[in-house]
Amino acid sequence: MPALETKLFGCVEIAGDAYVQRETTIGARTLTRSLYVGGLDQPALDRAAILLDTADALDAHAREAIRADDTDLVKDFIAFHLEELSLELSPLEFLARLDLIGVNVHPREPEGFSVVFDYSIGRAQSDQLLAVRFDASGTVAAVSHES
Repeated sequence: MPALETKLFGCVEIAGDAYVQRETTIGARTLTRSLYVGGLDQPALDRAAILLDTADALDAHAREAIRADDTDLVKDFIAFHLEELSLELSPLEFLARLDLIGVNVHPREPEGFSVVFDYSIGRAQSDQLLAVRFDASGTVAAVSHES
């Protein structure tokens, strides 16, 4: 059976699609994070594992991409949460409080897969996410707002 084996999530057997939750540490933050893996063959899983083993660097790149995004997408996400949760934070303070709660590996042509990091102010506070998609080489490809 195909498997994704990473330092972050350990070994996850993949039967079609897989979803697991594990306590993981990225940077200084230890949280229960989810991992979703769409149907990939073993060579793509092996390449994805190599990329996920750089999770600290990917997290730093994702956070920089979110901070650098000057579209209404990120501004509206921040404004909504500051107002809805009555938070007295600057936009940069708010962004620093985002938690990486999910990692997703999806089939994507032509590179074989993409990785998406999901960021939230907290599952208990909001179902809104900022999602940062990386291509198979680890380059940020997009930032999106999802709910």
